[in-house]
Amino acid sequence: MENASLVTANVKMIIFNMLNFLILFFIVKHFFYEKINGFIQKRSDDVSLEMKNAQALKAEAEGYKAEYSAKLAKAEERSKEIIEEAINTAKDRKSEIIEEANKEAMKIQERAKAEINLEKKKALEEVRGNIVDLTMYATEKVIKESLHKAKHEQLILDSIKKVGEVK
Repeated sequence: MENASLVTANVKMIIFNMLNFLILFFIVKHFFYEKINGFIQKRSDDVSLEMKNAQALKAEAEGYKAEYSAKLAKAEERSKEIIEEAINTAKDRKSEIIEEANKEAMKIQERAKAEINLEKKKALEEVRGNIVDLTMYATEKVIKESLHKAKHEQLILDSIKKVGEVK
């Protein structure tokens, strides 16, 4: 029983400690309970308010995100439209450039044809002049006398024109 003496309960000490605890509890409750309860309530209200604000900010951020996404989609759509317009404008401009080049080529061809016709006419006039001179020279040789050049030139030109009209 020696071990039993080591664990002894002092009933007076237990009662005294319980009384001290109850007195301390009532003193704290009387003087500090309202302050502590008010502090806890205020802190709880602050946390609730912060939670509400956080939820409101989250909802606002989601609204901004949706708005941003919509604007981004519109911007992408607009950029596609701008690219399509640029492509169409480039195609139209390409057609215009090709058309202008074709017109310029036609003008160059027409000028070349006109120059060719002019050179052809000059060559024909030169050939006619040579024919007139040769004919007069041959006629002079045949007749052995000099003809009146202006009168005979006119006669020869008239006959050349008649020959040209027949062809």
